[in-house]
Amino acid sequence: ISVLYSGEEGIIWIGTTKQGFSYHHKNLFKFNTFTIKKQADSEGSNDITCAVEDAQENLWLGTNTGGLFYYNRKDNIYKQYLYSPANPSSIRSNSIKTLLIDKNNRLWVGTNKGLNLFNGNSFEHFIHDPANPWSITNNIIEDLCQDSEGKIWIATNQGLSLFDPDKKAVIKHFRYTTDADSTIQAHAIFSIIEDRDNILWFATDNGLRSFDRRNIRWEYFN
Repeated sequence: ISVLYSGEEGIIWIGTTKQGFSYHHKNLFKFNTFTIKKQADSEGSNDITCAVEDAQENLWLGTNTGGLFYYNRKDNIYKQYLYSPANPSSIRSNSIKTLLIDKNNRLWVGTNKGLNLFNGNSFEHFIHDPANPWSITNNIIEDLCQDSEGKIWIATNQGLSLFDPDKKAVIKHFRYTTDADSTIQAHAIFSIIEDRDNILWFATDNGLRSFDRRNIRWEYFN
């Protein structure tokens, strides 16, 4: 089992390594397993890394090397999105690490080659540019979290970026420094959640971190 996702109807979606995905509901008597048909250029189609459900209750699945899949549950139809060197509007990579449906029902896709925003037909890219201090901190996106103020936190293996999805712009970076009170004190950030008190929590390569935005206070749990 590689990933779990809880849908709106109480369905638990279960992604596996190499064996597709399953779902479970308390009213079902067994787990139903789906294997995605492999394409010639996407051997990792059934190696599920992440999942998210949109407002229409359709499922989006990220895979290790098989790109992005859209699953229309009502019609039982799949659609695959793959990187294409010939198409600059294709997804940036076939290695999908995290997915986010934001409050406006837009799909954000974190890959090992940057952040993608899907508009229904094509992908807009946001990548690290060493010459641009306001680009995202790194292209290896580990997690995405939209907070209660509507901003998106982008976790990478080389720091953290705070992103305004409406302006499509980075607001602030958080990177490792020797000042223990000023920032996240970690290089790689793997997971982000926001609790009911609007405190942000970060799983990092240097322990657990929390951030209280109202009081601008970081706490560390090693």
